[in-house]
Amino acid sequence: MDKKTYYSTVACIKKRLKLEYPVYVHRTKMPKDYLGDCNFYKDKKCFVIRIEKRIPYGWALDIFAHEAGHCISFFSKDKKDHGRSWAIAYARVYEMLFEEN
Repeated sequence: MDKKTYYSTVACIKKRLKLEYPVYVHRTKMPKDYLGDCNFYKDKKCFVIRIEKRIPYGWALDIFAHEAGHCISFFSKDKKDHGRSWAIAYARVYEMLFEEN
């Protein structure tokens, strides 16, 4: 996957998520053993997803789907980091990767 396809796919999925708060995605150098993370900033009222910049774009898209699942499930009653709510949200985002736009 090339850079252009990666960014257009991320932009398309972000629109389809229809979340209450914006989601910003950054490719950046991550701490050792981290491929990505997701944080909600109460003061800025937004989610920020960071993805390791040294991994290939196709793999980064998988990481994006994982972290976007956290955005969707963030306000759920199930507060487990990788609990049922997250799993359902992750599957929903991952499915979007394979749907025709």
